[in-house]
Amino acid sequence: MLQQLRDPLMLVLLVAAVLTIATGDLSDAAVILFVVVVNTTVGVVHEVREEQAVRALSALSAPTAGVVRDATERAVPAAGVVPGDVVLPGRGRPGSPGR
Repeated sequence: MLQQLRDPLMLVLLVAAVLTIATGDLSDAAVILFVVVVNTTVGVVHEVREEQAVRALSALSAPTAGVVRDATERAVPAAGVVPGDVVLPGRGRPGSPGR
């Protein structure tokens, strides 16, 4: 949330609100502060949704590999393939080695 308030336009609006309060025009100050609150809220909501989308895409793009480990066929993260695993070409999820 603090990143939203560090935006140069937001800083200008906050300074304008302070100066407007100092001049005694409380109705204009209230409008300016309302704009700051709405803009910050929208920015935070957008940022949260963006992070969720990135996490979902990362989970989808995490490559897996089909391997035989301990005489059992299984899908493991590609980074989790260890010496002794028998890699099965064409198994796992798209983006995995062997596809």
